[in-house]
Amino acid sequence: MKIAHIVTYVSDDGAFGGPLTVAIGQAKELARRGHSVDIIAGWDGIAELAIPGVTVRLFPTRRVLPSGFSGLVSPALQSHVRRSLTTYDVVHIHLSRDLITVPVALAALRRSRRVILQTHGMVMPDSRLQARVLDAVAIRRVLHRASAVLYLTQREQQGVFTVSGGQAKLAGITNGIAALGPNTPSPISNLSNDVLFLARLHPRKRVMAFAEMARLMIGLGSSAHFSIVGPDEGDLAELSKFIAEHKLDSRLSYEGAIPPGAGAARLGQSSVYVLPSRGEVFPMTVLEALSVGTPVVIGNDCGIAPELQSRGAALVTDGSPKELSEAVSKILSEGELARDLIANGRRAVDEYFSISAVVDQLEALYNPQR
Repeated sequence: MKIAHIVTYVSDDGAFGGPLTVAIGQAKELARRGHSVDIIAGWDGIAELAIPGVTVRLFPTRRVLPSGFSGLVSPALQSHVRRSLTTYDVVHIHLSRDLITVPVALAALRRSRRVILQTHGMVMPDSRLQARVLDAVAIRRVLHRASAVLYLTQREQQGVFTVSGGQAKLAGITNGIAALGPNTPSPISNLSNDVLFLARLHPRKRVMAFAEMARLMIGLGSSAHFSIVGPDEGDLAELSKFIAEHKLDSRLSYEGAIPPGAGAARLGQSSVYVLPSRGEVFPMTVLEALSVGTPVVIGNDCGIAPELQSRGAALVTDGSPKELSEAVSKILSEGELARDLIANGRRAVDEYFSISAVVDQLEALYNPQR
């Protein structure tokens, strides 16, 4: 079977990280099973992306609107897709309200391709004028006509149901990651004493909660170092001011962005991964942390918090700096707790979040007559 995965954007700073990471994992496993897979994406002209067994086709973008990723266009990508659509058995689109994936979806549906949409929490009810206009003009139509629309959580299921007017063919799926073999030692080094924030510096990701957590822990005598990694999307200036005002520059550092695919390695160098963001649907960085044996601290409104908490695979907090600091301090000081989180996290990846199980679901959706 020949399959195209369409993603909005690939950039050197890894800013469009989650959907791209999901697409890469799915494509690698599909290729391993013998399918012919292309990843097609807009491109910043700098990033390098090579995936074993997968053809990667990147096309330059330009900005026509100021609104983040949704303001990017890629005429070369649209032209390539129009020429090649008939060669694919399935077009799997990682859809958001943008000017790259939406036109691809419309074109694929006009050609009667089997179209699978996966929205990653990016197509939820939105009262802003731009979203309402795009929903009326295109989004509702592609949600109605797609062969399946994949959702990750019940909240996303309800959101997509609402946006589509109840007409989408919804199918539940999880995100997945390659599981470590049963005899593979965990690469975690609890002696590193590094506490990591790895996400965009966007207000929703709440890097300032992480920074305040670090200040509290340092004030209480913690010897940990606190590292922030990710592209700036509005909060860097406030973060820099906070570090200077509280004289934390030797203990709280901003490392900048890292390229696509580098997240797991950076997570594996840390003792704890903290994601204090609000409204996360299904964060791939959390699965990456679990897979490399790094204990995780998350907020209670994260889409996978209940599953991880029930499995003892993460510490779940209310997201406040105080609760975050208490959770991180426990992991750093209680070796048995850290070991239990590592073991339970790896078990969760093996049993529930494996890419093999995800692609089993995809193959059934791609070829329902099989």
